[in-house]
Amino acid sequence: MNRINPAIVLPAAAMLALAACGAGDDEGDSEESASAGSVPTSSESEPEPESPSPTEDPLEAADGIDYESCFDGDCEVRVSAGTEFAIDDEYGMDTFTVTEVGDGYMSVEGTGPGTAVGFSLGVDNQGNANNALVITVVAIEGDEGVLELRPT
Repeated sequence: MNRINPAIVLPAAAMLALAACGAGDDEGDSEESASAGSVPTSSESEPEPESPSPTEDPLEAADGIDYESCFDGDCEVRVSAGTEFAIDDEYGMDTFTVTEVGDGYMSVEGTGPGTAVGFSLGVDNQGNANNALVITVVAIEGDEGVLELRPT
């Protein structure tokens, strides 16, 4: 009688069994069974986290860099050293200049015929020019800041 060598048959049978197990994974029916009865993974069931909202610009000023809005003595503008604008002479000056911005303070100067007023102010500090105009430093970031002018 011819005997079959088990050393050849067993590895061949194991390979056939493995091939048969993998054959179903490549077929279209595996997608159907996966979608019909599978449990969603954590990435499928959890919504994407919202991206953080952009932070506000600390130097955002109501009037931006519209220095003409300051003529009437009522504005909030973004400034840096050298910013200069005209102001109604009813405030005792006709030119307003930012002379310096940095290290947490801002220096400003108002001039007109026979008049010169100046202040060095920190954030949230106020100066009163000629009892007619309140000057407030709203924010400072690096060499820029936000300056507010309001009539008294």
